[in-house]
Amino acid sequence: PFYTKRFLYYHQTMNVILEGTRRIDEWLEIQKRLPKDDAVLQVVLGPKSKSGEVKLTLEEFQVLSLINGERTIPEIVNISPTGEFGTYRGIYKLLGAGLIEETKSKRADVRRDPREEEQVWWLILKLYSACFYAIRRNLEHKMGPENSRVKDMLATYRKGVWAYFTGLGSSDFRTNFANFHRTIQKIPEEARLHRLLTGLNHILAEQLSFVESLLGTDVLQTVESEIKKAISIPLAEKRTLSSKYDLENDINRVLKKSNKSSVV
Repeated sequence: PFYTKRFLYYHQTMNVILEGTRRIDEWLEIQKRLPKDDAVLQVVLGPKSKSGEVKLTLEEFQVLSLINGERTIPEIVNISPTGEFGTYRGIYKLLGAGLIEETKSKRADVRRDPREEEQVWWLILKLYSACFYAIRRNLEHKMGPENSRVKDMLATYRKGVWAYFTGLGSSDFRTNFANFHRTIQKIPEEARLHRLLTGLNHILAEQLSFVESLLGTDVLQTVESEIKKAISIPLAEKRTLSSKYDLENDINRVLKKSNKSSVV
């Protein structure tokens, strides 16, 4: 019985890991196909099908029923019963099948959610925690957790607000978020987001440069690939919010700049 339970636990754990990996890869593919957030979608009249039949999953049918030629992607996501990722996946599948199309663009009526600021901080915490954890994990794996240069580099970022990012992995985000939120409140409100992102992107660029200088271009590219996969799920969950505040592009610009520097 002991070995049976252990096998079942191992099997279940592997299934969770494989499912998570599959969803990350799927989201990266979905992102390539999705139109911009201000795109309005409409149903294609008389779609072409080789078999003459159109087969839809329940998820795809629910998404299709929300497309009326007036709603943007964020508006569809907001009222969809299938959740954010399920809705994006449904839109992706319907576009690929030629059942819907982009018809026009419109400036969305953005209504400020009173909880929006807190949601932005939460998303920033998750994104940059994933970035810094991927860097730390690779440094410690290649050089050892007790390596003096690694320890000195990480110690540089253990003061103030940065302490809530360094080395975070499976930590309790709710506990960290409370401390993180209290710390950023000390920054003047009008400059809070700009100063926070500018500082984080500067640190991210420095740490990527550190990885490249110690371990070379190949390891740097591995770290950048891990970062892109790690942030894909939080971005999928909060795509509208990320687009509004340009969070994904901020990180991608740092990664792109780092990659160019390593090539030169």
